[in-house]
Amino acid sequence: MSLKYKTYISENIDNYSSNFKEISNFNEYHYDNFKIEEIKRSINVSFVLNSIKNYKSYNHFIFNFFQESGYESNLSEEILDKSLEKNSLINFIRYFNELEYFLRKRDFYVDLTELGFLNIRFMSRNRNSGYLELVFNKNGKVDFVSLDKEYDPLEKKTYVMRGYIETSDRLQKSYKINRLMSILRHLDVENKATDWNYYIDN
Repeated sequence: MSLKYKTYISENIDNYSSNFKEISNFNEYHYDNFKIEEIKRSINVSFVLNSIKNYKSYNHFIFNFFQESGYESNLSEEILDKSLEKNSLINFIRYFNELEYFLRKRDFYVDLTELGFLNIRFMSRNRNSGYLELVFNKNGKVDFVSLDKEYDPLEKKTYVMRGYIETSDRLQKSYKINRLMSILRHLDVENKATDWNYYIDN
């Protein structure tokens, strides 16, 4: 799948900030919500394509991206020692508007795979539940796996959900990653009775 995208940047937006926080807080007053999201996605992708040439590597770019966004503590210590694939970076950025909601609200961990793909693990809020891990491939697909946090040694099989998603190469369709992220909402409320009993007993 190609990573083609349409540019919807309005003539009213002739200068956009290089600050990543401001990109995600784009002024919303003159556009309907759907148009705003299209503009944001186009700005994000355009900004990356225009900016990565100023960095000696793509992984230095992503390090700075998370650092300026306030998420430096969530990065792997080895992230600068690996090589990030350009199209993996772009694949992540096209979904950033939706993913930022989850980045702000829960624990997560960012690393690079051996193939140079950006890898993010989102933890559930429920201590008895698991996590959702996303790998942003260079072909436009997003691999995912959901696992339990803890395993019972008496179990012969454990819970695992894995697969991949791909959305249209049009940026306006990127919001559909929310269908996948709904797994986290289910993980947050699983086994709440067990969780409640734990706090009563302790």
